[in-house]
Amino acid sequence: MDIYVTGPRALALIRESRTGGTARLQPAPSAQAGTGTRQLPPAERLSVVAPKAFADISERRPLDLTYADKAERRRSRLVRPHYGKASVPGSSSRLAVPAGVLRSAGLPSDLRIFADSPAQAFLNAAETLSRLQGTGSVDHTSAVLRLISLGSELCGSYSRDPLRPHGADVTYKIAPASSAEEIRSYLHLRDRVRGIALAREAAAHLTDGLASPLECAFYYALALQPRLGGASFPKPLVNKPLVEASPEEGAPSADFPFTHNSRITPDLQWPLSSLGIAVEVDGFVFHSDKQAFNTDRLRDQDCAQHGYQVIHVTHENLASVESLERILALLVDKAADRLPPSRVANLRRNLANPKASERRATLIAILG
Repeated sequence: MDIYVTGPRALALIRESRTGGTARLQPAPSAQAGTGTRQLPPAERLSVVAPKAFADISERRPLDLTYADKAERRRSRLVRPHYGKASVPGSSSRLAVPAGVLRSAGLPSDLRIFADSPAQAFLNAAETLSRLQGTGSVDHTSAVLRLISLGSELCGSYSRDPLRPHGADVTYKIAPASSAEEIRSYLHLRDRVRGIALAREAAAHLTDGLASPLECAFYYALALQPRLGGASFPKPLVNKPLVEASPEEGAPSADFPFTHNSRITPDLQWPLSSLGIAVEVDGFVFHSDKQAFNTDRLRDQDCAQHGYQVIHVTHENLASVESLERILALLVDKAADRLPPSRVANLRRNLANPKASERRATLIAILG
C-alpha cells in the first residue's frame, strides 16, 4: 500500500523528520512513488507515524494526496486528490518507518509513505503564494521573502516546528534537507507551472549553511537588493572556518595558529583578501550565559590577532528597521577603507532610501 503526500503536509513531514520524529525521509526514485490505494488508513493511526504532520486530518483539513494513476484517484471527505506531481525525476522522498511502529499503530505492514522532496515542497509553496498574489492577499516582495525564508531553512542546519512554523520553536544543528543548487536544478526542469517564475526568482538568492532564523535575516539584510529590503552588500561566506591563504596556488589553505581556539568558524565572514570582517550572530539560545560570553570574547581576541574586525549582531539589532540600519551602517564604516568610494557611497544611499527601509520592515517581519 502506497500513499503519496503533497502540499503543506509534505512540508510538515520534511520538518518533522528533521527534528527528532519517529521516521526519517529519504530520497526515493519517482518510479517508486505514487498513491495506488483507494482506502486511506485511519487518521489516528497515521498520526502515530508522524504526529505533527497527520494529527489533524479532518473534513476541514483533508490530506493532500498525489495519484500516479487517474483511474485510482478518489475524492473523499478526508482526501483532496492531485494528479501527476510524482512523475518528475527526483520529486519524491520516502518516509522510512520502522516495522515496529507500523505494527503498533495497526497499519498495513506493506505501507509505504512518500512525500514531495524539499525542492517540490518549495515549488508548491511558490504555487500557493502565486495564487495569493493573484488575489492581492500578498505583495511580490513578501512572496519572494517568504520563499527565501523557507528555502534557507531547507538548505540550512535548522528547522521550524511543523505545527508553529512562525513561532519560536526551532531545532538547531541538524543536517540540511536540501541545497540551493538542488532546488535551482529542480526548478530548471519544470516549466509552465504556476508559481515557477516566483520560485526561480527566490531560489536565485538562496545560500547554503545558514544556522538560525536570526542568521538568515541578517544575511539577507546584507545581501539582497534594496527592492527586497537588502543593502546590496558584498555576499559573505557562511559558516566557513577562518583559514590562512595558501602561499602556493592550488595548495590547501592552512588553519590560522590561534591562541585560544584550534579553529574558528564565524557565522559570516569576508576573508582578509577582501574585507577582513567576521560577524557573529548571537542568538539567545547559544549566547545567553557567562561561559558563552567568555568564549565569545576569546574568539574575538583570536580573530583580532590575525587582523579581522569582529561585529556581533543580536536580536536587538533586528528588532526594528532603525536598529538594523545602525548595524548595517557600522558594517559599511568598517569596510569603507577596502571598498571603492563609489561602492561605499552606493551602500550608504541604499541605507538612506525610504522605500528600501519600508521593505526592510517586511524583511524583518518575515525572516527574523
